[in-house]
Amino acid sequence: MLFRHLLTQLKCQIQDLDGAFGGVKLEALKIIETPTKAVLNLETGVLAQWTNTGEITLPIQQPVEISSSAPVKLQGELMLQPGQTEFYADIKTSAGTFPRVQIVPVAGGEFGAGRSYLVMINFRNKKPVELKADVTPWETGATGEGDVSTK
Repeated sequence: MLFRHLLTQLKCQIQDLDGAFGGVKLEALKIIETPTKAVLNLETGVLAQWTNTGEITLPIQQPVEISSSAPVKLQGELMLQPGQTEFYADIKTSAGTFPRVQIVPVAGGEFGAGRSYLVMINFRNKKPVELKADVTPWETGATGEGDVSTK
């Protein structure tokens, strides 16, 4: 009997690249907006009918300190639908939550079936973007024109 892995496996490491996350701990990591169920045809060995879009959580038993000295390997792995070019993760730390962090293969392309990927989650000291929107009344601007032609 030949066993062939049909899913994509993600293993994760975390690291503080700028030393700006001293004392901060990773509390949760979950892949979001991803199919969580499939049908396996036992005769052909083909996975099909991916459904039930939801979340898949990496089991983190105790918060893990984000180190600036060396990458920290997280225990466990995520088993996901292959053939995707990207995944999105919600990452919760003791300093706050980082929503929709994009995960892509370093070499480009898609995450393959039967392959295991080591995902390096780099924490960097970037200034957060602050967006503010004020409501203002519409004002008439310049005029414009357009031509409609039958030819």
